[in-house]
Amino acid sequence: MSVRRSDNNNNNIQRTQQAQQAQQTNRSSAPSSTPTTRSSGNSFETGHSRPNFAQPQFSRPQITTQSNTQYVNGRPQSNSTTAQVQGRNLEGSAQLDTQFGRNGQITQQDFSANITRNYGATTINQQAQGNYTNQTTYNSSSNSRGVDYQYNRSASVNTSVTHDYNAAQRGTPEYAAQREAYAQRAENLQTLQNAGNYAAENLGMRTTLAEGSVSSQSQAALIDNGSTFVGARAQTNAQGSVTVGTDGVHAQGNAEARAGVYAETAGQATGAYGTVAGSAGARAEVYATAEGQASLDLNGLNAQGRVAIGAEVSADVHGTYTTPPVTIGGVDMTAGIDANARVAAQAEASASGRVQITGNPPTAIIEGEVGASAVVKAEADATIHVGPFSVTGSAYASAGAEARAQGAIGFDDGKLTISGGIGAALGIGAGADVSITVDVGAIGNAAVGLAREGAQAVVNTLDANNNGRLDIGDAAVIGQNAVNTVRDGVQAVGNAIGDGVQAVGNAVSQGAQAVGNAISNVGNAIGDGISNAGNAVKEFFSGW
Repeated sequence: MSVRRSDNNNNNIQRTQQAQQAQQTNRSSAPSSTPTTRSSGNSFETGHSRPNFAQPQFSRPQITTQSNTQYVNGRPQSNSTTAQVQGRNLEGSAQLDTQFGRNGQITQQDFSANITRNYGATTINQQAQGNYTNQTTYNSSSNSRGVDYQYNRSASVNTSVTHDYNAAQRGTPEYAAQREAYAQRAENLQTLQNAGNYAAENLGMRTTLAEGSVSSQSQAALIDNGSTFVGARAQTNAQGSVTVGTDGVHAQGNAEARAGVYAETAGQATGAYGTVAGSAGARAEVYATAEGQASLDLNGLNAQGRVAIGAEVSADVHGTYTTPPVTIGGVDMTAGIDANARVAAQAEASASGRVQITGNPPTAIIEGEVGASAVVKAEADATIHVGPFSVTGSAYASAGAEARAQGAIGFDDGKLTISGGIGAALGIGAGADVSITVDVGAIGNAAVGLAREGAQAVVNTLDANNNGRLDIGDAAVIGQNAVNTVRDGVQAVGNAIGDGVQAVGNAVSQGAQAVGNAISNVGNAIGDGISNAGNAVKEFFSGW
């Protein structure tokens, strides 16, 4: 492939560079938090070297690209790049949208492209789509916190080839008249079909040719005691019907068969410390399903169906514990835990198809799709509650992949189209969440109950006559009790005063007597002292 740039393109590049410089100057002078956009674009022609054969030479297509990047605080936030291609027999477009994270990493990309080639009455169309996601999202609210991680990749390609057998007649009066005649016939037939539908629904102009259903179930148990089952089960279900009437011929039916091995148990126990309950189960099963429906009426034939086979393996467990209730303010409060866990893996292969044939205009479409998918997932959650407060936590992890292929062949309005496509997808996810819940109603009820109990205690105190209510009699009893209390208090004070006076009198009398005795004792002591002193002097001088 040779590439050259035209003179006009060089001028375009020069003007674009000048515009970029001006935008860069504006961005640098703007506040740092203001989003800014940078744009760039160019165009060029491509050509293929071809041998000088005697065949028409195709003109070289011209390609134009445009890229816009948005910045926030100097960091790229998003980018959108588009491309347009235009040639003599070729036109197309492509777009790539990119989202960036805070560290500049790519968190999401979406790609789409569409190219159409025209070769006279034949058109080839190609479409491609792709998606890439690799991001972590944080969720926050007043009562919860969570994180979620997603990684996804998907891509699909579809190609269709259409040949227009009426290309030479399109736009001519004859073709327009033919289309108008088709439309008129379709309208007339739809009017008749509506009348037939009414007659079938309301006038009994419908007969059931066949109708029935089949259902069966069997099991072989190794353990089956009411609370525990270990064994195998198998079941089939099928139903279908065929009717004919003024509304046409209609048939529908579906069938399902499922078989597997199962282990299940459950139990509960209550004691002095509360109630414990739990259940657990595991299963491995295979299944097959089929469904379809068809109708034939004045509008044509329409039929579709789907079949699938798959297998699933899963295990789950559930457990609870609750303490005995404690009454607060008339409200029963408990504490406990409720936990669940589940793991599962599933694989499925399916096929579906559709056929449509109508006459105005002549149309015939046959299309089908086959696919396969596999998914593995694990999830768990637990809730802990204490009275009106509860905390809930949950977590999950999953991984899945699928592949699809579809094809169609159809004839519509003189155009024969053959198409086919393939697609694949891969996804991985994980997340966790924690939330807190407060039962405001229970708190309010408990507060009201506590207030009511306090008020009842006051009422019991004021209900002096013990008749269960407050009335004038309670006031009389309370007043009399107050009078009695005052009277008893006065009497007690009087008695205390009398006792005090008597005690003071006794104390004075006893004190006077004690003083008298003390004076007499002092006089005797003085007399004795003088006598003793005289004797002592007499003895002292007697020896001279």
